[in-house]
Amino acid sequence: MTTIRTTQGRAVTHCHVPHSPCTRELNADEVEFCRRKARQHNPDAVEISQPTSIYNCHGFAYAESHGWFSHPERFFEDDFDELPLESAREDDFVIYMDDETLMHSAKIIQVTGDGEILELHSKWGHLALLSHTLHGVPRIYGRPTHLVRRRE
Repeated sequence: MTTIRTTQGRAVTHCHVPHSPCTRELNADEVEFCRRKARQHNPDAVEISQPTSIYNCHGFAYAESHGWFSHPERFFEDDFDELPLESAREDDFVIYMDDETLMHSAKIIQVTGDGEILELHSKWGHLALLSHTLHGVPRIYGRPTHLVRRRE
């Protein structure tokens, strides 16, 4: 198994299908079920790639769609700076929180000249990788609170 490390050399815990909690890949019926769920959450979201258990939002955002990361905080500590949402740029990542709990990460794809976030891409659990607006994610992900930018 590949080990994902931060720029400081620290390993970031994750799993791969078929290891828990990445139990197995989805079958055709489950893929269609996941597509229906995504449309229920946001009918305007656009599917970029089909539903899968191979990676989650943090795996997409911080590890090039490699694995399922439940605790990506080590990435933030070693490789990213935290910034206010108002300073958004393309390729930054929005962090969604529910109170104090990290729930979701999304990559910024398009921003206006005055910093308004127009489009993001993110993986919704086992659902698809989707294109959506800042507030166009499932409610269980909480609210967008800040962003992180990869250190140069």
